[in-house]
Amino acid sequence: MPIPVDSLHTATLTVPVSGVPADQITVVEDKISHTMTFTAKSAVSPADARQKLKDFLSAAKDASLAP
Repeated sequence: MPIPVDSLHTATLTVPVSGVPADQITVVEDKISHTMTFTAKSAVSPADARQKLKDFLSAAKDASLAP
């Protein structure tokens, strides 16, 4: 007889922004495709934005490969 199992998976993403009140972060959840899209508008420099994106993608890859 199968044993029912419930599990909860929680992921936390911390994204630094410039702190300018005009900064905006929008989250759109698509329940059909089971995806979330994060859009951030910030006053950080293009170089900082590229580095933050690279760091995020690297961390996401590492997390997906963790046991």
